[in-house]
Amino acid sequence: MTKRPLLGLCVFGLISCGGADSILPEGWEDAARLADFSQSACMDDGDSASDEEPVEVIHVRAQPGVAIVHWADVTFRCDQPLEAYVRRGQRVDVLVQPIDLLPEGAARCDCRYELDFAINIDEGDRSFGFYVRRDELAGPSSPSLVGTVTVP
Repeated sequence: MTKRPLLGLCVFGLISCGGADSILPEGWEDAARLADFSQSACMDDGDSASDEEPVEVIHVRAQPGVAIVHWADVTFRCDQPLEAYVRRGQRVDVLVQPIDLLPEGAARCDCRYELDFAINIDEGDRSFGFYVRRDELAGPSSPSLVGTVTVP
């Protein structure tokens, strides 16, 4: 992967390129930060009456040049701002992680969030992998694969 095409995307604002303070896990060093990323407010403070775990659902709609993603019921700490990174290889992979991996005074509750973002894709990009990485208050964390989606 060359840096030159990514530089053009950074300049035109299609992706945001991580700065020196971006902490990415091994294997994600060349990933680009998604600029078109939104996170809902906390939808549940973890005190609901149901004991059922919410099921994360990932919808991907591919259009010429872009994949529109809606990721529902992803769980992180309450009031924890998130960011997303994309890397390309055999498929297009997305990593969602907290902006602050070592938060001070982190909430001791979990929330469900909805995430919406767009990924610039090439004509042949039809396979996507989705990963989450938790903060590192309890020690180093690694990305976990949540699921894969292949679009027609």
